[in-house]
Amino acid sequence: MSDGLVCEGLTKEYTGSKGKKALVDLDLRIPSEGIFSLIGINGAGKTTLVRILATQLEPTDGRASIDGLDVMKDAKKMRERIACVPQEARTVSWMTPKQTIRSYLLWRGVDYAEAGSRASEALAKVGLQEKENVLNRPLSGGMRSKVLVATALSSDADVIFLDELGPESFPDPDDSLSGGGGGSSEYDRGSPPRQDDWAGKTGRPI
Repeated sequence: MSDGLVCEGLTKEYTGSKGKKALVDLDLRIPSEGIFSLIGINGAGKTTLVRILATQLEPTDGRASIDGLDVMKDAKKMRERIACVPQEARTVSWMTPKQTIRSYLLWRGVDYAEAGSRASEALAKVGLQEKENVLNRPLSGGMRSKVLVATALSSDADVIFLDELGPESFPDPDDSLSGGGGGSSEYDRGSPPRQDDWAGKTGRPI
């Protein structure tokens, strides 16, 4: 059985914080499949945790691993298995959604033709197939967030981290997988995303 995500005594103190810690002795164990949502007040350390797990930030103390790979010692191997949409992520205004995803996949080593195909498939999953060749600039905030989600999904990563994305970023799983999308859904109307439903019908661990 896979180890999943394990944190043991994870601590982070930023330089200049005068002893205040963003994370203090965090112990956490999450199964390797499904969706886990971390909820907390501003300043609780959620983004700090995501950045550590995504190999973007070194902890002050403690350790974290995913499926047996240490996020610090095995960072290179880890980056091949994960994808992350950080809190500060934004789309490039002069690129289209398809160009955005294709460029990302090229950076990950996917060849040009496959990158284009996977970009279209990912955009269809989030209901943006009709917007794939439209510039990101005029898209709504929710649509631009969906482009970022589609970018992460296109990677086929084993683990995907999404930091501070609202419910408008997630399509209805029934709608997106049936080839629909673009219309009103529970997510567009502001209801909480049915995360278990999304995980079960897409098979994506997020």
